[in-house]
Amino acid sequence: MTHRFPIKEIALQAGLSTATVDRALNARAHVSAQTRRRIADALAELEAQESQLDARGRRLFVDVVIEAPERFTRMIRAVTAHVLPTLGPAVLRPRYSMRDVMDEAETLAILDRIARRGSRGVLVKLRDSSPIRDALAGLGARGIPVVAIFTDIAAPARLAFAGPENARAGDTAAWLVARMLHGTGAVLVSQCQPSFLGEEARRRAFLNGLAR
Repeated sequence: MTHRFPIKEIALQAGLSTATVDRALNARAHVSAQTRRRIADALAELEAQESQLDARGRRLFVDVVIEAPERFTRMIRAVTAHVLPTLGPAVLRPRYSMRDVMDEAETLAILDRIARRGSRGVLVKLRDSSPIRDALAGLGARGIPVVAIFTDIAAPARLAFAGPENARAGDTAAWLVARMLHGTGAVLVSQCQPSFLGEEARRRAFLNGLAR
């Protein structure tokens, strides 16, 4: 891997030791494919945040853990890169863990790494399951605040929710569809994953709204 960043910066961004990063960059043995991918992701993130690297102020690393399609995560990266330079006096450095599909085992492994290396905060868009809630609560117990974005996680696993009022969105959609039907008709409801609380809240509110 070619790079122009100090190994220490790459290690901080990837959440790995400098020795591991050095082995990977110099194509030495005993570096897993997953670790190489994390370093490649870290290099891409550093390129996007390059204006932040020389900024003065206290550096605060925050983690962003999201299961969503690439078109969605690409927009998150773009908006974050636009907003970060306007924040101060601290310098926020996001570390991304974003996948199209992230099963429970992979999610728990990511959250465990964050717990072990530490973070100033974690933003999550994840499925709501008992093991994931427990892992998020564990982060909170370590003093790492967790904020759910776009789709909620049942409290008290997270400190706060920042996102749309999903139930109201579903109810509004039902109101609009009911007026478009002009009577009876078939309605198809598409849902990606019922364990995303936001999607389930929209679905329930939509069906309840149509039934009224």
